Amino acid sequence: MITDILKEVKSPFSDELIKDLIEKYINTGCDNSLFYNEVNNVGQIEKNTSNHLRGVLKNIYAQGISKMDAWQKEDDEITFCYDDKRSWMILSSGEDPMKTDRIRRGQKMPLVYRIYLNLKGEQKAEFVENYLKKVMEDKIPFEFKFSKDESRLDQIILLSREENLEENIQIVKELTENKQLGDVPTLIGKYHDRIGIVEDYYNRLYSPTQARLSLIRSSVKKYLCDHFTEFENELSESEKKEMKEYIEIFHYRYESEKEEIEVDGKEYRDFHRSYYQEKSTLECSKEHIENDSDSYICGEGLKNLGNAINQIYRSNPEKFISEIIQNYRMIGTKVWGFSDDFVFSNETQNKYLKANEKEDVLSAKQIGSELEQISRTGLTDKVQADLISMVEEKDETKDIDCNLK
Repeated sequence: MITDILKEVKSPFSDELIKDLIEKYINTGCDNSLFYNEVNNVGQIEKNTSNHLRGVLKNIYAQGISKMDAWQKEDDEITFCYDDKRSWMILSSGEDPMKTDRIRRGQKMPLVYRIYLNLKGEQKAEFVENYLKKVMEDKIPFEFKFSKDESRLDQIILLSREENLEENIQIVKELTENKQLGDVPTLIGKYHDRIGIVEDYYNRLYSPTQARLSLIRSSVKKYLCDHFTEFENELSESEKKEMKEYIEIFHYRYESEKEEIEVDGKEYRDFHRSYYQEKSTLECSKEHIENDSDSYICGEGLKNLGNAINQIYRSNPEKFISEIIQNYRMIGTKVWGFSDDFVFSNETQNKYLKANEKEDVLSAKQIGSELEQISRTGLTDKVQADLISMVEEKDETKDIDCNLK
């Protein structure tokens, strides 16, 4: 079941990881490009193209149809189409089975997950050929891409809608058996240690990594707006002007949004903030106002304030880090619609994971009740047997917590 797969995905998003991202952001001068490169080791490894991919690329050109040509052909004429980028080869069945911009008003955005694999050389070439063959034979809608060089951690990225996730994971497990899988990117959930799984960001304009990294910028902007008067005297005139522009934009958007909600009521709609429509559009808009989000989400990056932010951070690093971690978690879950673990959306969490959390809590209560009975009456054979049975059952879920506090 898809629930069993998602439950096994381990999130990397600890406070320690977020702290490391904050420090990297500051050390790169709040430059978005440098920050992304630093986190993903871009440019630190010499790029080289594997000879094993040449045969794969040749077969793709021979069998597939370029994405440009696919627009002019009927669906029944298309085997698969490809988009040949500078660094990537992108393959899909038909035009784009994951396309989301045709969703009509009132419909939910489809849940789409990314599967990351770090295979190189001959093993990577074999996987690409075998995966393409398998999904075409089984008529599974597909879209995936592979890197043309060996320098990345995300060598292969497969997209899968929720209804095909189990099939895709099964294919991946079969095709990667006895293969040497490398580490997957830092901000991606880990399934069986070396397979990455994460939910695609809802509008697909950004990769999951880009979306989660941009949250650092939003969180720092919130800190600057919240504490502007505390360090205003430390800023240059140009830095003060930039900060005041953030705050002015927020006040403008705050009042505009508030007015629209008051005038339009339940008819107020903002599709860019629907967050999988997990919550009503009106609720999401209220959250934007309550969390003062627009002042630190909108606008450009913080590169022009890089030196000032570094000074503000160093004047009180503990406060700076602690509050930005709080901002990161609040904005990510309350405004951007990520689940608590930042690997999935809140819709995935509510649909597939929350029911299981409730079951675990109930199991813990049952165990607590048995322990209370033991403290009163002693350990009888029946209680001992029941307790062992419950512990074994919970242990099978791999969620048991032995640190009773």
